Amino acid sequence: MISEQNERPQIFRLGLLTFSHLLADSAGSAIPGFLPVAMTYFGLDLAYGVTIVSVMGIACNLLQIPLSKLGGKSQSPLWIIVGLLLLGVTSWIGYLPQTTPFLLLLLLILLTAFGIALVHPTGLRGVQALKGIPAGMTTPIFMTGGFFGAALSPWIAGMLVERFGLKGLIIFFPLTVLIAFCIGLFRIRLATDNDNTVQKGEVFSPWSLSALLVIATFLNCGSTAFSGLVPYMLNREVGFTLGFGNMALFLFGGGSSAVSVLLGVLASKRRVDSLLLVLLFAGLPFTLLFFLLAGAKWAIVLALFSGTLCSSVFPILVAMAKTSRGRLSLGLTMGLMVGGTWGISGLVFLLVGITAKYFNAKDVLTVVVPAFYLFAALTALFTRKREKKIS
Repeated sequence: MISEQNERPQIFRLGLLTFSHLLADSAGSAIPGFLPVAMTYFGLDLAYGVTIVSVMGIACNLLQIPLSKLGGKSQSPLWIIVGLLLLGVTSWIGYLPQTTPFLLLLLLILLTAFGIALVHPTGLRGVQALKGIPAGMTTPIFMTGGFFGAALSPWIAGMLVERFGLKGLIIFFPLTVLIAFCIGLFRIRLATDNDNTVQKGEVFSPWSLSALLVIATFLNCGSTAFSGLVPYMLNREVGFTLGFGNMALFLFGGGSSAVSVLLGVLASKRRVDSLLLVLLFAGLPFTLLFFLLAGAKWAIVLALFSGTLCSSVFPILVAMAKTSRGRLSLGLTMGLMVGGTWGISGLVFLLVGITAKYFNAKDVLTVVVPAFYLFAALTALFTRKREKKIS
């Protein structure tokens, strides 16, 4: 039998866990990609549409905090498997009648949200159990899988719906079943909550856990507003196709994903806090210009720079949280850092969406997205500890 510490099987397990995260974030992030069609199909206005996105964002993230305690003392991947099986529920939405009550739609959303909430903290514990790969690389790679799923799924969902209607979303369901089967088959194991071992390549953090939570919350508020309303803005207000709007999300998330992996490689070898600050401040003008120039097709390239420079920082902050957690358990730290920050961003997005209903969404996004990224950058600048790493 291949040793548990052998690098090749661990890389394969990291790939499975990363693809699980990709599917989890795809399940939630696909909604903006087909939401305009779903709103028409079910006869919903923008307020109902924003409610669907917000309920998904709030539930799938805030639920991670209590659910992070499930199986905290066990290495079993049971809860990842359960979560994966629940991810595909929303993909059946096209088989519901047009007269389906709104509350039933929300029930489907909540079941999927429950699955997403299970996959995240348990998946991160699975990553932390991989002792043969530098920790500075494993967490960013895992998080990047989610970013890539969030970037790709609206685009794919939009194309499927444009060609096959809402029933085309069913393609996501067998994928979740397949990966759930593989997680059990290849014996994925999780780190327990009392595992305090220091791994090679651990990421040094000049920020406390509380500071990381604030920085990540501001970052995610900006990214949630961007992802949740940009397809609507470009389609309904600017007049581009639904696919074009989803392409903007793909560029935003794709740029974020690619740079996150590079940052992970660097962070496993040296301090990257100064680089993170440079990226955050450098991304502000590109983000602002994207919204100011959104009426021009070429401006979609600016979405790539916004994701590359601003959103890409988040996975490294999650990796830093492990070394900054103090007395908190690993599962709770991951639940707060990922679910807590994205959950708060979902609540904020609800307010942003309601505001966009009464004002122009483009004008609202032009203000709030750069503002949240600016708050994240300023918080990171003023809360950074200057002392050198103690060896």
